[in-house]
Amino acid sequence: MKKSDIHNQLRAYFSDKPIRKVSVLDQYLSIEEINPTHTVVVILEPENTLELNTLAHYQAELEDKFGLKTDLGTEKGLSPWVLSFIKNDIETVLCR
Repeated sequence: MKKSDIHNQLRAYFSDKPIRKVSVLDQYLSIEEINPTHTVVVILEPENTLELNTLAHYQAELEDKFGLKTDLGTEKGLSPWVLSFIKNDIETVLCR
């Protein structure tokens, strides 16, 4: 699966959900083709507080859609320390 396909599918999937911003931790910046052993890491900024079961539902649907392991979390759920290390590798795919 191509990175651009994943980004397009994320935009489509979250277009009707109460999510303000969708970003991807782009660990594979130099790789265009994502292989089945890779994990897609998605970082959300919800419009309101998300319930854990909603987040789990999104994650399960995305894993089915991509056929790849998908880690899903919120930006506020990341520690500032971790964020400082990954901020240059985060690519926003949807922002409203």
